[in-house]
Amino acid sequence: MKSKDMANTKKYRTINYKLLEEITESKKSRVSVSTIKGILAALELFKNFLITQFGESYRTNVITSEICNQFSDYLDNVVKPSSKRTYQQRLIALFSEAVDQNLIEVRPMRKCPQPQIKQSANDIVYLTKSEMQKLFRVPCFHNETKNAFVLACYTGLSLGDIESLEWSHIVFENGQMMISKKSVKQGKELRIPLVSSSKKILKEIKQEYDALPDNQKDGKIFHLFSRTILGKDLAKWQNDAKITKDLTFNVARHTFGTLAVSAGVSLYTLVKWMGLGSFDSAMEYVNILNTAHQDSDISALEFVLS
Repeated sequence: MKSKDMANTKKYRTINYKLLEEITESKKSRVSVSTIKGILAALELFKNFLITQFGESYRTNVITSEICNQFSDYLDNVVKPSSKRTYQQRLIALFSEAVDQNLIEVRPMRKCPQPQIKQSANDIVYLTKSEMQKLFRVPCFHNETKNAFVLACYTGLSLGDIESLEWSHIVFENGQMMISKKSVKQGKELRIPLVSSSKKILKEIKQEYDALPDNQKDGKIFHLFSRTILGKDLAKWQNDAKITKDLTFNVARHTFGTLAVSAGVSLYTLVKWMGLGSFDSAMEYVNILNTAHQDSDISALEFVLS
């Protein structure tokens, strides 16, 4: 449904950043919070680029195909290729919506070709035990980013599931503390036993949460910054810890998968814990262990539960 302001907008031949903001605002009631966060992250990068081109008038200057091509070159220097495609696709979606809503005639950014990348075990990036220990000893600029990443390493939760994690998702079954929630991406029921390192993080966060005034308690465990800021946090943290692998929350998730398999967790259990789509997905972690040695970490992760 179009907002009142946008419904009265005349059809133009051009588009500017202000119109992209209006389209995004109109989408907030129609799409998920995680989708909006992704769009805002793309807009933030686009804004930073436009400011370098237009200064304070970045919101009203015309966005042309040439500007979009220059933005593509700009992304080459600030994000990884996979992230570049994601950000471009989000902007293309906004431009397409502007056309669909009869706000502009032609979108300035054409659909970028998607190279077919065959994923193999060698494409999966994960942290070894020694890398985890090295990283976790170093502070992160935003401690909440660090806590979320560490919890993802010990639970296999995706970033979307970390962002939507609530205190009501922490339950006890047969004396075991667990996370019980539906995955954001596939809607599958996740039931993940919590190990001592996870419990320690959650205990510290809960103490801070309980100290808040009642009107500031919303039930959420994490209140993370935008994806752009998270990326900067992880990049600086990685650099400070002298880790050569690019840190992402997918790396944390893959770390959990490889550690779980190396500790003897069955593929059936891993599929349930991580909400994987198939046993083939779980087998990727087995394939990793067949090509690269990963020490088990049973004592730290407590996968052999009593």
